[in-house]
Amino acid sequence: MKETLLNPEIEARVDVILSMLSVQEKIGQLFQEKAECENLEELKSRIRAGRVVEGYGEDPYLTGQLGAAAVEGYQGSELQQMKQSKRVVACAKHFIGYGASEGGRDYETTEITEHSLRNAYMPPFREVLDRGCMTVMSSFNELNGETASGSHRLLTELLKEELGFAGFVVSDWAAVEELISHGIAANHREAARISLSAGMDMEMVTRCFLDSLESLLESGAVSAGRLDDAVRRVLRAKLMYGLFEDPYTPVEPEALEIHTSDLALARRAVAESAVLLKNRAATLPLQRSRGKTLLTGPLLHAQAPLLGTWSMDGQPDDVTTYQAAFAAEWGSEAYVTHDPALMDQGLAMAHNHKS
Repeated sequence: MKETLLNPEIEARVDVILSMLSVQEKIGQLFQEKAECENLEELKSRIRAGRVVEGYGEDPYLTGQLGAAAVEGYQGSELQQMKQSKRVVACAKHFIGYGASEGGRDYETTEITEHSLRNAYMPPFREVLDRGCMTVMSSFNELNGETASGSHRLLTELLKEELGFAGFVVSDWAAVEELISHGIAANHREAARISLSAGMDMEMVTRCFLDSLESLLESGAVSAGRLDDAVRRVLRAKLMYGLFEDPYTPVEPEALEIHTSDLALARRAVAESAVLLKNRAATLPLQRSRGKTLLTGPLLHAQAPLLGTWSMDGQPDDVTTYQAAFAAEWGSEAYVTHDPALMDQGLAMAHNHKS
């Protein structure tokens, strides 16, 4: 949906609602599209990529504009909005090149020319960072043979120095430990040393940092200055978020309800995202005078699949099925649908049909 929503204002308004609902659920940082919602996905240049649905598409300008709108929606246009527990910390991901995986396969390596990196992949990140995005997630992938989550050139020289990023870098899920799988670290201690020295500030899920940083610091394998910088970046984000002033977010049960106005905005966002690919014989808009409409397909009665990606905690019962929506608008006499009992017979007829 996101890549066809050519309306940054609607994007921001949707993300305001998502951020406020997340805060009420004691979620303070948003990564992906689920109840935690979606954030600022990087450019998706490979349409075959399995996670292409999470991003804003292949256009650098559109990705940057919608991503910047999302930052404002999540964090608020002013720091005070976020400190008053009405917003969350946004995270731009994945840095960098994750959307260009070979063959569209998750975790696969990427090959991007310097020209494409700077003219297609970096501009969206520049837009969201200029809007004040407070965190960036490192990528799983290798970029031109260089492991992104262990690359000083990418995390420090490119992101922090050239793009001027002052927030903190968080690893993708277990990405620090996976430096072992990439073959550039022999163990957890080595993975922690490489990643922290490269510019990683926070490790997600695995314990390479927790188990190794004290001894790495004592041995001089990592510098106190780099560790101080990582801690400072994380604490600065927490301070700006207001966690030192009010570390506990009060939950008001009645506020957790999704209001009618929220649903109306969601429907508008979906409607504005719809793309009509074909309209043979002016079939749309539907007209009653043309007779009944055939409703069919594997998602006709689906609820859970319509919640979208990363929606493990979603409530399928809240989803209106396609058939129910059509019936509510046109009436139950306006359509016909398939009879599951005749499925085998229909398949046999289709198999034997000669065109």
